[in-house]
Amino acid sequence: MEGKISCWRCKREISVFAFAVESNNISDISENQLFDVERETGYDLFIWSISGDISPKIKEILKNDFGCKDKYSKTVGGTYFANNCPYCNGIQGEFFLHSEPESPFGYLGDSELILHKISLTQGLISNLYINSQISPAISFLDRCKIIESKYII
Repeated sequence: MEGKISCWRCKREISVFAFAVESNNISDISENQLFDVERETGYDLFIWSISGDISPKIKEILKNDFGCKDKYSKTVGGTYFANNCPYCNGIQGEFFLHSEPESPFGYLGDSELILHKISLTQGLISNLYINSQISPAISFLDRCKIIESKYII
């Protein structure tokens, strides 16, 4: 998923990326049963930080084609896989992209998002946790433009 922000350092508009999955494409394998994520949580789309436990193949695409990379953060006191400004190379902190309600990936954000749809030849397993519920339901898909990408995993 791609969103737009103003870089905190150089103030230029840049693209930032996250890992997103439509709720109806998520299976909870820890419970050995299908789980209706949208009905249980209220989200039609789940969005995770790229620093999380996402597929190494997805990280490779983000690194090679979208400028994401491992960067040191003074705030965190360590290195993590992050969005970076292509102009000034400033790290774009995941807190401001995901935890602020009005951020591009926040539940109150209103900017257009772009979904770069990746074709899968098999399921992907990740240790991602769905730990939030909202009411009323939030539709990220209403503000998304979906693009068929060239990527096949």
